[in-house]
Amino acid sequence: VWSVRKAGLGLLMGNPGPRKALAVIEDAALPLRYMYDYYRDVKKIISYYNIEAVYYGHASVGLIHIRPKLDLSIDKDRRVMENIAKDVSKIVKKYKGSLSGEHGDGRIRAPYLEEQFGEEVYQLLVNLKNKFDSKNLLNPGVIIGNSPITKNLKSVAQINNDIKTAYDWTDDVSFFYAAEKCNGAGVCRKSSGNGVMCPSYQATRVEEYSTRGRANLLRRALNSKEPLKALNNNELRIALDLCLGCKACKSECPASVDMAKLKSEYLYQTKDQQNQFEIWRTKNLGLLLRLGSKNPKIFNFLQNLNFTKKIIKLDGHLPQIQQETLSKWWEGRDQSIDKKNQITVWVLCDIYTEFYDSQIGKDLLEFLILCKVNIKLVNLDSSIALLVSKGLLKEAKDSINKHYEILGNIPKKDFIMGIEPSEVLAWKDDCKHLKADQILSVNLPEELIIQLNKSNLLPNLKPLDLSVCIHLHCHQRSLSNEKITIDALSLIPKLKVEVLDTGCCGMAGDFGYKHRELSKVIFNNLIIKNNHIIKEHDFFVVTGSSCSSQYKKLSNSKVQNIFHIFGLAV
Repeated sequence: VWSVRKAGLGLLMGNPGPRKALAVIEDAALPLRYMYDYYRDVKKIISYYNIEAVYYGHASVGLIHIRPKLDLSIDKDRRVMENIAKDVSKIVKKYKGSLSGEHGDGRIRAPYLEEQFGEEVYQLLVNLKNKFDSKNLLNPGVIIGNSPITKNLKSVAQINNDIKTAYDWTDDVSFFYAAEKCNGAGVCRKSSGNGVMCPSYQATRVEEYSTRGRANLLRRALNSKEPLKALNNNELRIALDLCLGCKACKSECPASVDMAKLKSEYLYQTKDQQNQFEIWRTKNLGLLLRLGSKNPKIFNFLQNLNFTKKIIKLDGHLPQIQQETLSKWWEGRDQSIDKKNQITVWVLCDIYTEFYDSQIGKDLLEFLILCKVNIKLVNLDSSIALLVSKGLLKEAKDSINKHYEILGNIPKKDFIMGIEPSEVLAWKDDCKHLKADQILSVNLPEELIIQLNKSNLLPNLKPLDLSVCIHLHCHQRSLSNEKITIDALSLIPKLKVEVLDTGCCGMAGDFGYKHRELSKVIFNNLIIKNNHIIKEHDFFVVTGSSCSSQYKKLSNSKVQNIFHIFGLAV
């Protein structure tokens, strides 16, 4: 019940489109004996204007938040808003209430304060303001002022259908209204507390690098006469370049503003203005790594030359291709279908696990060999998560369709799983909005373990009287549920499991190489809060190739993967 109450405001704020539940009369507080009469009178006003309103709040203390739903892009609704404010001011006065029971007067109630306080008391307030601020420099028009509440409203545009988008924005009405969902509450600017949002703002304290700042810049560009041209402005480019795409805003922002998705569409719309070499490299990264794996020593040497890093505009020691790829290691182990085992697990091997971090793949496959399943390793030739993050949405859609053709007709009893969380969650999130023909249902490693356990396909797991703490990849924190990870590891008897309250590690694909110093600040903020907890546990598990790489680079923590722990239990 309390969760519904807490979620209510976020659901209201995230309602897409021009018609919003407006905070114009919502703060009035009344003596409890007048609450019913006040509520009845306001409902009559709402009914008179033939509009809807939302009612919620703290009735027990004499305050019900009432928000009329209006479209402020329409002159008629702006007049209705002003009329409702005037009418409600008279009703509040009648019932001996206060226009501001919780939040304050500001601009929205300034024109009605003289009516509330009376001419004599209001004049004293004006005199006091004039005494301390004779030139009216401090917040002019705020509290003391009589400008119409329709003056200086945030501009609201009609739906712009001129931009042909790669994503399907139907759920948000349009690309513009997906950015317009930001209501300015500024939860992304929180200075402390739980959650991931917004890592670049937390490190810099610069408004433009918050979710709200980016949404405002996007909205301004999309609301211009030439939106495609306006999207190329430098201020917006820099602000979005410093977005790590952590997806935290999608779950932590009260209005569910998905800045990572907005950034992807922005990059798609402005791809002609971007570094074409970087776009080519992103499209062909899988091929480049495969060629590099033919002679890893030479590839690793060449990519870490200063000359090379200048060309690709990355900094720091770049990740090393392993001497043996995961698929090469697996050759000869992949046996033909065993008729005794009716279930097959199709393992999607992403390019990061294949070339960079093959140990987690080895631990996974060795564990699956002990399960009562057949195993098929499927190599992906590109990273859907990378393509999406760089705005190469057509290429991402093509990759989705290609892999569906390969795996779309496997038996329903089989399982498809991915190894890298960002890749798996791209299938669960981004792929749904890319207008692809069909989408594979791909499981996270922890989801697979739980499903295998339900189907009695796991081997017997011996007790481990040990403790494990876990850093979850940002996308898992935002798009999945930490309980899944806890439940999976809790299948091992006696094992104590704790998920750390961590944010973004600061790596985020190649972000840590493009913005090295900012990445370190973001990571250090993480470590300061959690390093002592990590040391208290026997094992430290990190999900995500980027996160694992960042921890290994910038901390002394010994990092493990989930399947290493399961390997100890069999």
